[in-house]
Amino acid sequence: MAKLLNDSQAWKSVKDTLISRGIIANTPHDISKILKEKCVEDKTSNLTAAEKIDQLIQNFEIETDTSIKSYQTKLVQFEHNTNLKIEQTLIAINLLQGEKGVIRKIINKSRIRKMKEKIRGLQNNKTKLLNNVKAAISHKENAYKKYKGQREQLIENERQNIKADILILEQTLRSPEFAGAIAELNLISLLFKLPDNFVVVNNVNLVSEYSIRFDDEWLRTAQIDHVVITPAGIFVIEAKNWSKKFSESGKYYDPYKQVKRSAYLCHKLLERIIKGVAVRSIIAHTGNIPKKTDNSYSKVLLFNEVNGYINWFKENKLSDREIKNIANYLS
Repeated sequence: MAKLLNDSQAWKSVKDTLISRGIIANTPHDISKILKEKCVEDKTSNLTAAEKIDQLIQNFEIETDTSIKSYQTKLVQFEHNTNLKIEQTLIAINLLQGEKGVIRKIINKSRIRKMKEKIRGLQNNKTKLLNNVKAAISHKENAYKKYKGQREQLIENERQNIKADILILEQTLRSPEFAGAIAELNLISLLFKLPDNFVVVNNVNLVSEYSIRFDDEWLRTAQIDHVVITPAGIFVIEAKNWSKKFSESGKYYDPYKQVKRSAYLCHKLLERIIKGVAVRSIIAHTGNIPKKTDNSYSKVLLFNEVNGYINWFKENKLSDREIKNIANYLS
């Protein structure tokens, strides 16, 4: 089995869009599964949403009670420690006041004054903490009452969230982005079956330090779906999962031009590592693709034909070390 590096960019983009809505899909199949679950939720949304919000309210109530008890416990402990310190200080004052002798009384007068200041400070701290705790408890209680008072609105919001999730899931399943992600994942699973000494790098982003003139246009960056590195050379692959309608619409960037530019930039950058490295371009598709242009030298293949084409090249132009170096550069 070939070594795979990086994930599908198209699938990552789909996942990130869903994650922004709080929907976690680890595989494309998960999207249909989650959609079915959301549709079931929607049919019973009044009950489901109410149960969910009531559970949240209950959790909030428990959290509020726990916080209040914690505040009260800390206050009792603080009051106990403060009262103990005050009591010990008063005892010390009484002992100092009971000592005899004029000089001793003069010395103790200053010490007693400081002790009384300490007591006032302890009492002030106790009062401040008591007020802070009362404010914190009041804030918690008011927050709970407000949250509970918004129950009906929260339930309606939850119902609308379910409907919004259903809409985004349905749109995702119908989107060109999802079709592209499926294509890339299917092709990756096929490329994985290539020989052990092959490396497949997915989602390759090429950036040149300077712009290159190519086909009367400036070229500096390229994004490639898959690059297969073999002893016979490099294969730049663009995966297309287009419908017949979309393929005939003309509302797309020319795939032949796209892969031609990508392969050229790949060749120019890799030449810095290995001179004379062979870079071939492939457009892999699922059945619908625009007619090949006259100036295109890309191989156009169905998904299940790609591995056979790559394996047809038997030359050993790249060593295992060179393959590894190229893979590290591209990934």
